[in-house]
Parts: sequence; C-alpha cells; structure tokens
Amino acid sequence: MDEAIIELYETIERSLPRKNSQVRRAIEKSRLTIADILAKHANPDGTIPRGKVNVILDEILALENEIYRNLQRELRLVLEDVAQKTTIGLAEAIIAYIGISQLIEVVGLPAALAELTIGVAEAVFSALTGTTYRNHVNSSVNSAFNRIGEDGLVLNDRIRNIAQVLRNEIEVTLRQSIRRGEGTTEIFRRLEQVFSDLSWRLDVITETEALYTLRQTIGKFAEDSGIFKALKIVDFPHGEPGEHERHKCYIYAHRDEHGLGEGVYPVGTRKIRNPHPRCRSVLLPVLIDGLE
Repeated sequence: MDEAIIELYETIERSLPRKNSQVRRAIEKSRLTIADILAKHANPDGTIPRGKVNVILDEILALENEIYRNLQRELRLVLEDVAQKTTIGLAEAIIAYIGISQLIEVVGLPAALAELTIGVAEAVFSALTGTTYRNHVNSSVNSAFNRIGEDGLVLNDRIRNIAQVLRNEIEVTLRQSIRRGEGTTEIFRRLEQVFSDLSWRLDVITETEALYTLRQTIGKFAEDSGIFKALKIVDFPHGEPGEHERHKCYIYAHRDEHGLGEGVYPVGTRKIRNPHPRCRSVLLPVLIDGLE
C-alpha cells in the first residue's frame, strides 16, 4: 500500500509544472484587459496621450479584483484535481492491499460492496468515512483555503496580496511608460516583465497548497475511516545540498515523538500536514491491528 501511495504522490508531484502553468495563465487573462484599455485611449501611432494617464489608471483599479477572482478560481480547480486523485487513489490502494472481503469481515462494511463492479472505490470510501467522496474533496480544498499560516494569513490573503502587488506594478509601469512617450509595443514588453517577476510567488503558492491538499486528504481520511492508527511522514530531499536537513519535514520524519516509531504520529497530528512551504513530504497511513 505504501508503494501505491508514494506512486500517487510522485504522479501529482510530476504534474506540478503543469499546475503552475495553469495558475499563471489565470493572471495572463488580465493582459487582454490592459490591451483593451490601452487600445481605447491610444493615438494612431500607438502612443498614449499623457493627459489620459489618470483616466487609464482609474480603469486599471478594477483589474485587481479581476486578477484576484481569476487566481482564486484557478487555484481551486487545481486543488480539487489533487484532492480527487488522492481520494480515489487512496481508496484503490486500500482495496488492493486489504481486499473487499477483509474490509467486510474485520471493519464491518456492507456485504453488498462485494457485488459491485463499478464505483467500488467511491463506495468503499463512503462506507469507511460516513461521508461522500465529493464532501471529502470539498473539505480538503476548503482546508487549504482556510489554513492559517505562520504569518497569520490564509490562502485568500496571499492571493489578494499578489493581486495588489501586480496591480501596483502595472500602474507604475504604465505611468512611467506613458510619460516617456513609449508606444504600446514597448509598454507590453515592460508589462511582460512585470508579470514574469511574480511567477515565482505563484509557483510557491501552487506547489505548497497542492502538496498540502494531498497530505490533508490522506490525513482526514485516516481520521474519519478508523482503519488507521497512525500516520508516518516520509520526507523527500528537496532544495540545495545540505538544505533539506534543516527542513521541518526532515526533523519530523527522523524523530520518535510519541513512542510509535521514527516519523510516526497520531492521525490527528496537524504539523506533519504542512511542515513548510513547497514541502515534498508524503504521509503513509499505518493500519490498525488486524488489517496489516
């Protein structure tokens, strides 16, 4: 079962570059809005009259909410995809390792599950947790949005900060370019750099929350199902040589804090679900006695 979960983790980790691009495209849509605003006020030669600066900046104000809404929507789609794949993948791993018959015999799941030919993973999941697959996915995604970081911010705060910074940088760039008499081609070149400079912040958020959602989905399942007695955190080296050993995931994975074994924690432990930003660790459920 551990191998199946690690394979699931690796699949999701390999998808992170695509997910980063997906979220970046959410703010790229704002370029079209800027293009429309500039085209409306540009001279035939592509330059913008200096007297139009304040009018254009007033219209740019609305851009912040557009960026915020687009980012929020795209991040939610990304996290829903992670939660869905993790929920089904985990249920399938449990079925493959334990078997339907043993789940019926030891855990007391409905015997009718043995007769199912489709939707088995979702049915077993619901029987184990007492909730629907969709509710579990929504719970994991909402947890990512509601989780308070060490800086006191939640995910929506971080999205709002990016929207504010981007809008401010756009305003500064437009003001300077228009006053210098630059044409729209040069203005767009400068704006491209503004968008590019924020890409790394979006990547940090996307990767942090996607992998948190993976661990949260596993952790919540472990709490609700009752078939796991603990969770084992497994750290995967990430970053520069020598840097990983200072990460909290490494520290947690190499401690025996509860007398359960190295890296093993009670299922309700929260700190192992998000040790640090961009954490590459994964949680492996430890089955109750009788199901090992």
